[in-house]
Amino acid sequence: MTTDSKKAKEKKFKLLENRFLNKPIVTQIVSASDFWEAEEYHQKYEEKRYKNLQINL
Repeated sequence: MTTDSKKAKEKKFKLLENRFLNKPIVTQIVSASDFWEAEEYHQKYEEKRYKNLQINL
């Protein structure tokens, strides 16, 4: 995570704290760790399991 992006995220947190909350946000901003994609049988689970399911929003 670049210094600029971290500063931008911290600024956004402060805005959210001031706008919506009366207490500080305690979530830490950290760089992402290694990511492994799940096995194929986990991919698009809902589409495979619920082929006829349609959600209207």
